[in-house]
Amino acid sequence: MPSRYLRQMILETLSQRGPLTLDELARAVQSAPPALRYHLRILVADGLVAPQDVTHRARVGRPPAVYALTARAHAHLPHQYEWLAVQLLDELARTYSEREMRATLRRIGQRLAKTTPLPRTRVRLSTRLTRAVDVLCARGYAARLEKSDGDWMIHVCYCPYQNVAAHQRAVCELDLALIGTLTQVPWRMTHCLARQDTECTFVVSSARKMKK
Repeated sequence: MPSRYLRQMILETLSQRGPLTLDELARAVQSAPPALRYHLRILVADGLVAPQDVTHRARVGRPPAVYALTARAHAHLPHQYEWLAVQLLDELARTYSEREMRATLRRIGQRLAKTTPLPRTRVRLSTRLTRAVDVLCARGYAARLEKSDGDWMIHVCYCPYQNVAAHQRAVCELDLALIGTLTQVPWRMTHCLARQDTECTFVVSSARKMKK
């Protein structure tokens, strides 16, 4: 078994079953105690597992150390944020009309944008767009800026929500509101990863008429 996979199994086992002794953990992951001890030392050194002395276990002699996860270890465990997001969106879709749902997602996008200091409106459009692309990339988007025939375009070849958007297309309203609030100009979406396009493309038309 690859070392990385075994250490991941140790973390997941401790997450599911709570603190365990070396022997208990060895049986759970089907590994010999000497080999497991080596991997536990690495996990302890990495700050993901911590040994705890337990004195209430009934046995002769010094009680064995019990290994437990640290708070830091939870970042290395499997998460289902995407599944939760889909469930929440489905509940929104059942509770509200499509118009209300889209409006809600736009408000979320606007609120996300406002957590970042925005340049003043009188700052050149190109500066605002460059700043917006930097913010998108920092949030996990793979975004780039392009100008063609007087139109500014933001291309996104990876969106952190694209699998969720494929399930519920209204999520794209969040992106439109996020980019629109960051740049302080309206955008339209011409291509979308959720529609199986190769990228998402956002276009602000008639840029030459706007403040440059």
